[in-house]
Amino acid sequence: MPLPRSFPVTYSPGVRTAVHTALWLGYLYYLRSVFLNWHEGPLVTWGFAGVNGLAAVLGFYFFSGVVLPRWLLGRRWLLTGLGLLAIYYTWALLSYGWFNGLAHAGLVTKNMHTYVHRILDKGLWTGVFSWHGISIGLYDFSFAVMPPLLVRFVQFLLVSANRSLRLERENLDLEVNFLKAQLNPHFLFNTLNNLYTLVVKQDARAPAIVQHLTDLMHYTVYESNAPLAPLAREAAFLAAYLELERLRYGRQVRIGYAHTGI
Repeated sequence: MPLPRSFPVTYSPGVRTAVHTALWLGYLYYLRSVFLNWHEGPLVTWGFAGVNGLAAVLGFYFFSGVVLPRWLLGRRWLLTGLGLLAIYYTWALLSYGWFNGLAHAGLVTKNMHTYVHRILDKGLWTGVFSWHGISIGLYDFSFAVMPPLLVRFVQFLLVSANRSLRLERENLDLEVNFLKAQLNPHFLFNTLNNLYTLVVKQDARAPAIVQHLTDLMHYTVYESNAPLAPLAREAAFLAAYLELERLRYGRQVRIGYAHTGI
């Protein structure tokens, strides 16, 4: 089946058309292989494959372009149900017209007499539109038209789930960045004020504070945005931060920290 519009790989219009055409030709040969079991002539076999293939193409693009993005995604359940019925009745009417054509051309053989006349003998309303007609045609519809629709629907669910996860991740990144924008200046200003006081007093702890602050800022600016980071590097960042806090507060605060396995 053709790759849907929301497929992550971007194709030029010419390549997309070629891919769609090739996949639909493959599906047409699949339908032909199904109807070959009747051992009819090429005209009848390809006719059945062509009618069902045409219904599948029309149903697929209507489902992809209208039912999924406009009705199902918009939770318009009645229109979604009517859209699915429209796809079914398009197939049923094309099949009914093909059966009539076979009957008028005298091409209905003994092998397919029962299959064709179970619909034709009931007439258009009973054979196509009534519940009796649906119960007869639903099995054939499920193998002739439904596979492309199911593939499209599963792909739609996967793309929607991936899009939701991506949006959640982007929102989380925005929240983290906003939190950093709030916390980093406050922490930096406090640390610099303490460092200024230690420098004025010529405290021996001032160089250590500068070194730890340099390590923290380097990690925050250049390393923290990476998708993955070594656990040991994260632990070193935490240890540097705690050591900086110990140097800032001295004996006023006791800070304990222990880790294993790193």
